[in-house]
Amino acid sequence: MTPLILVAGLALAPSSPQEQVKSRYQQWDAAYYSHDVLRLAAMLHPRFVLISGSGKKVGRKEYVARLWKSALPEAYTTDVLRIKVDGNQATAWTLERSKEAGSALAEHRYEDRWELSNGRWLLLQSKTLGER
Repeated sequence: MTPLILVAGLALAPSSPQEQVKSRYQQWDAAYYSHDVLRLAAMLHPRFVLISGSGKKVGRKEYVARLWKSALPEAYTTDVLRIKVDGNQATAWTLERSKEAGSALAEHRYEDRWELSNGRWLLLQSKTLGER
């Protein structure tokens, strides 16, 4: 869990870029688990692209459409394995675990690229590295 600093009863955002990106994953997990597609879409960069394990590219518009059609998951978590920040860009390596009704637990490894835009980290690219 990302620690928050309390000053006079106000919660301040995580301070380091790594903590900020990690916090975005916590926000993503909560929105995905509750099927809050508008919140998920707001976290995507306008030029977002998902790259599958086979190399197929899915743009932001199609990805959001898929989110609207997806079922509410029974379980969903993302473990952040490593984050590397370079200026206003960050690369994160993650392990996502999800379970839909009637199916086995699925695991996906991703390499995600984030970009700091107007004070917010937006997901620019998500590349599938492996799945089972």
